Amino acid sequence: MAKPRRILIGTPLKGDLPAAYFKTSLQMATAAIPNVKLDWVILEGPAVQMARNEIVAYARQEKFDELLFWDKDVLAQRGGEDVTSSAIMRLI
Repeated sequence: MAKPRRILIGTPLKGDLPAAYFKTSLQMATAAIPNVKLDWVILEGPAVQMARNEIVAYARQEKFDELLFWDKDVLAQRGGEDVTSSAIMRLI
């Protein structure tokens, strides 16, 4: 059996995380994605761009196969319904 792809979802943070972020994270964490292991890192920094650089360094150090940035304010809606988790799954 092939080793699962390790994907890091990184969120650079300035301020609080909205409830929609946690709801989507939970949906994604409980989803069964064949041959994929998802991990998260939320990093607060003095500036978002500095936090992004640190997330990249962490992903490289921990030898993740892929890195996906997901900003806290990125939401996908269709017909007023939050479909962020399925949109992110399609990206993966």
